[in-house]
Amino acid sequence: MGAMKKKESKMGYLKYLVLAGIVGLILVLFMVLTTVQKPASDDYPDKVLGILASKNIAQDPGFKLTMNELLGDMECGFSSTGKDTCKLPIRFQHLRTLATQDIPRIKDYEARVCKLTPSERYKADHEQLCKSLEQIYRELDSMQLGASEVGQLLRNNSPESLDSILGGFAQRIERSRQIILRHMKALSGVKWLEPALPPLPEDAKNK
Repeated sequence: MGAMKKKESKMGYLKYLVLAGIVGLILVLFMVLTTVQKPASDDYPDKVLGILASKNIAQDPGFKLTMNELLGDMECGFSSTGKDTCKLPIRFQHLRTLATQDIPRIKDYEARVCKLTPSERYKADHEQLCKSLEQIYRELDSMQLGASEVGQLLRNNSPESLDSILGGFAQRIERSRQIILRHMKALSGVKWLEPALPPLPEDAKNK
């Protein structure tokens, strides 16, 4: 009898181990399946719009107002008196200040947006947005460098003597503006991003 009880006890213990093993295996499989099958969150647009939204008008007016001001101030032409405003020294000084202000903002947007993981549904939008933010940053950096070079030249030369050089820098800034406009137009094709984008200038709509 004692031997039978020991045998039954041993069998019960083995059954317990098998049952525990099965339960453990089921739990592991459940965790693996839920991890693999769980899609990336579809709140991606809300997260992006939250990042690009205005936090503080003075410190961070948001992507929409930042880009609206930037594109407006990069534009130039002729004044009512017929003077070419594109080559005015004060314009280069203002653009350098503007670039210095906007570069860290755009870099911050890029860093925070591009670390998000979108679902497959928003993957193409995510790639376009990250690409555009990076390019906008590059053009701002180029504009800041060019405007700084103009400032250095003007310390020892009159604007009149640098007319052709200033014209060259003005063309560089216009090329940067057109590149930024192309990216803004591409982003305007992302419908859910519309609340974060400024209206496109007429010269960008027609291209």
